[in-house]
Amino acid sequence: MNLKTYNEFLAESAINETKSIDDSEGSLKFGLTKNADGVFFQIGNERFQTSKYSKAAVEAVLKSGGKWKGKEGTKEIGIAVDGGMAYFKIGDEQFIMSARGRKELAKLYK
Repeated sequence: MNLKTYNEFLAESAINETKSIDDSEGSLKFGLTKNADGVFFQIGNERFQTSKYSKAAVEAVLKSGGKWKGKEGTKEIGIAVDGGMAYFKIGDEQFIMSARGRKELAKLYK
């Protein structure tokens, strides 16, 4: 599988009318996009795109809550959604989604 750049993924997603979430924590930017091919999120300069093997598990956590942990090369990837909070991790980068972002995430996964 070829990992797309963030801009390539967003451009392709816009064509497919896929919804995206943009959030920030101080100067750290976060983006999440989903389409038929999977889920993609970025924290700062670190990016993650689901494989066909992890897509269903990641989407289940984003929709219903819980935790998911994976690996991409040597980087550990993690997602935890619990009630009103959503946490994302790629390697050394971590992001806690804002309340506004969490509401958008809930709408994205109705």
